Amino acid sequence: MTRWIRMRPGRLIAVGLAVAVALTVTSTGSGSSPAQAQARVVLRPTADVLRQWTGTTGPAWSAVDDDVRQPAPVEHDDFIYGSQPGRVTEMHLADHAIGAGTATPVLWFYANTGAGTRLRVEAVSLGAGIATTTVPSGQGYTWRSLPLPALEQARLNDLRIRFTALEGGDSNVRAAYAELSSVTAPPLPPPPPPPPVVTERPYDRFVASYWAPYILQRTAPTRHWDYLAPVDYDGDWDTRNNWENADRRELLKGTAYFSVVETPSHWFVLYAFYHPRDWESQGWNTYDKHENDMEGVLLTVKRDGTPVGSLQAAVTVAHHDFFSFTPEGSELSKLTESIDGRLMIEPLTRGGSTVGFPMPTVGPRRPLIDIDPKSHAVRVAHRDDWTPPLGRYVSGSRVEYWPGATGQVPNDVDIAKPDYELVSIFAPGGLWQHRNCPKTFASWGVFRGDNFNANAANAPWRWDDHSDQLPHGALATDPALLMRIYHRSATPFDLNYTYNPYTQPAPETC
Repeated sequence: MTRWIRMRPGRLIAVGLAVAVALTVTSTGSGSSPAQAQARVVLRPTADVLRQWTGTTGPAWSAVDDDVRQPAPVEHDDFIYGSQPGRVTEMHLADHAIGAGTATPVLWFYANTGAGTRLRVEAVSLGAGIATTTVPSGQGYTWRSLPLPALEQARLNDLRIRFTALEGGDSNVRAAYAELSSVTAPPLPPPPPPPPVVTERPYDRFVASYWAPYILQRTAPTRHWDYLAPVDYDGDWDTRNNWENADRRELLKGTAYFSVVETPSHWFVLYAFYHPRDWESQGWNTYDKHENDMEGVLLTVKRDGTPVGSLQAAVTVAHHDFFSFTPEGSELSKLTESIDGRLMIEPLTRGGSTVGFPMPTVGPRRPLIDIDPKSHAVRVAHRDDWTPPLGRYVSGSRVEYWPGATGQVPNDVDIAKPDYELVSIFAPGGLWQHRNCPKTFASWGVFRGDNFNANAANAPWRWDDHSDQLPHGALATDPALLMRIYHRSATPFDLNYTYNPYTQPAPETC
């Protein structure tokens, strides 16, 4: 079998590279019309998105891209094998240009199921399911098909096939491909509408406000360098002057950026915390100092029929490491990632004339989040960190941020208790709309900075754990897949997004 190989950036496979094989275009004969030849276009697997099944060594896609079509039988030279219930393998199919028209694919796969094992096969594109079928248990090897609806170019280019072993692991897949059964040219289009504006949905803010954490921000001696702030705190989106302006403490108003991604089973509520400086160093060694710093936390909330759901986990960002924490009663447990500790959900009290609150105020139950001084790594906090003794921090000052309507600048007392404001990542003229602005970002999701280590801070759609082998940014852009890989859950993580603003078109500004 001859393959043409080309690089495909941004697609993850088991060996760290992404490749594509050439399309096989088969004619029915020398007299075939172009439409007939087009109908025989075959799209074979080209790259792994996720491989949890065992089987032939190497990428999953190369085990099932045999140069064969139904109804011919498939030899067992290479294959993928479910091995355990609940395991998932997903792979991209090759691209094919159809212009402004649509194509109607049919997925074909050659597989079997053993006694006690069912096989679910899904077609997925742009983060949403397109079609699904389930093969009952105890079925022998044969070709099976999954017809798909008409797809436009963008959805055809992102077409994936996902295999999930159910109840057992005894299922083999030997080959898979998609065949374009028809390609339809579109009518002359009307004038294009203006691009859709991804804006904050009112319910997103409701959910994000309900679960917004209490934030314990540890501070070092030059404490205002540890204050939360908006990225454009100094009045512009040029992030190369944010280090220099960090002493304008009156501008450092408490801010937390947020986004909400939704599936039928869960909400994924992300909070991102920006500081103008990461000033972690060891004496003369400035190895980790850099301009701009953004760390954060992802809360996983089960949609249980109540207006705000039930909090199941927090995954915090500490540079290039993610840490998982669960509250009491969580349905989640270890799968590929450990549970690193208990997430506290507590009411807090602030009050006392020294901090501007003459009468004590008791807040609602919220997650407790801890941010380190200087480096701003995010973890969870214990209630004892807020009241004497100070837990693992026996001395030192701190800021206790409370969610509020307007961001406030902390005062100079040792334990300040200001409000922070929730700002949508997708606000008009905001962070997401500057995603391709060269004054703000040096490359995709990498803040532009020129002090000490240049261009060293990441936005949420670039956050990465150095060891989980998921694409950069998955914590924000594909949180259902990340959580499904990280942890077992009594309520399975649905991978079909009902709302994911990171994948929708949006205007840009600079």
